[in-house]
Amino acid sequence: MADSLDTIARHMLEVSAKLKVGDLSGTELHLFGDMLSALAETVHLYADKLGSPEAEGRHPSREPPPAR
Repeated sequence: MADSLDTIARHMLEVSAKLKVGDLSGTELHLFGDMLSALAETVHLYADKLGSPEAEGRHPSREPPPAR
């Protein structure tokens, strides 16, 4: 999980730099959003496995993002 966080952090810096100079495509931004969504899902699943009290009823069946 720590490696995933490091990877996401590096991508965030790259995306931020590209946004500042206007060199980011919509496709790249969508892919980054998908990566963040996957990370959030993974973090929630780990929290659920650790017995987070918030886990009860927190995650109704998650649906995949709509196809683009």
